Amino acid sequence: LFGLTPAEALQAITIEAARALQLDSTLGSLQSGKRADLVCWDCREPLELLYGIGTAPNAAVVKDGRLVSGQLCPAAHG
Repeated sequence: LFGLTPAEALQAITIEAARALQLDSTLGSLQSGKRADLVCWDCREPLELLYGIGTAPNAAVVKDGRLVSGQLCPAAHG
């Protein structure tokens, strides 16, 4: 829709969003010293996220470094 590659779109909703909110020192990327909040998606590549708009392909959610839903190693695709 906006001419971004899947990788650029993921960057826009992670580190760039944190930077826009001036939170990039603690959020937006996986780095030592930053909060461990993340969502693991059950897909093989970022482009698959576009196929299910309106659905939640979440395999797991981690908040403050703790698993709060799902499982980190879902069953492998067939």
